[in-house]
Amino acid sequence: MESSKLRKLPHVDEAITKLRAMHEPTERTVEALEGDWVLLRLWEEAVSKSNPASARVRSLEVLGRALGLFDGKREVGVEHRSREEIRAELHEKLESLVREGILP
Repeated sequence: MESSKLRKLPHVDEAITKLRAMHEPTERTVEALEGDWVLLRLWEEAVSKSNPASARVRSLEVLGRALGLFDGKREVGVEHRSREEIRAELHEKLESLVREGILP
């Protein structure tokens, strides 16, 4: 009862509004970190050799959905390349991920 009366006072209302505004960026940062943590865990599950293939594929599927790869908004073009070209490109990308510390 008393709190609602206090809330109606202009200086109290202003202080509450300022405190809420200060807290908002922290909430967004925490949400972003939680999202990044989930994506990282999905990646770890997807590349873990100790997981069965079905679990790794499922992790990749969930990761792909989280990144919007299957929502129909992306256009995928098909290039005709040899196996050697594809293997070399994948090898180069994996080495880049290892150098960046993303992969062990």
